[in-house]
Amino acid sequence: MWAGIPVLLLLASLFTSILPGQEAASYVTQLHLPGNLYTAKGTVLKKGNYDLRLRIENGLYSLAFLQGDRQVATVTGRPHEREGAENWVVPVLGTLFLRSTAVPIGTDEERHYSETGQAQYEYERRNWKATLRTYRSIRPDEKEICFVFEENGDDGNQTHRDFVLFAEEPQEKARP
Repeated sequence: MWAGIPVLLLLASLFTSILPGQEAASYVTQLHLPGNLYTAKGTVLKKGNYDLRLRIENGLYSLAFLQGDRQVATVTGRPHEREGAENWVVPVLGTLFLRSTAVPIGTDEERHYSETGQAQYEYERRNWKATLRTYRSIRPDEKEICFVFEENGDDGNQTHRDFVLFAEEPQEKARP
């Protein structure tokens, strides 16, 4: 009877791993903020270096800002807004290329050299599946900073999500 328990545990783990909506994708990169940013809840992201982790789970998108092992803030993604997008054209940080945590990064030696001898960022066959771009509005009264996530699916479809932060502390939070 006890011999069948490991088999049952293995089967249970296989079934839970293939259930729809249970898989989680995760992307990472590093970021240097040139100035302070604020979340909608008023959390301050101070100028400096952060590790970013973008997680997709059960159709929900979250962007976590980390310093070392400490999670400083998390922002929830929303569907990309097409209306009014013509105002969001001023780049803030440039393009950040995200690396899937499902893809191993290799050893130092493997990462140092490419097949062509080019630097890693110049390697023509590198297939970046996910990027994060940061924009602000051309309107000076709008204080939102929009992080736009773009993921290129294997089927050729693109997914876009917006993560909104603020250049100044949001007024709702600033009120007593």
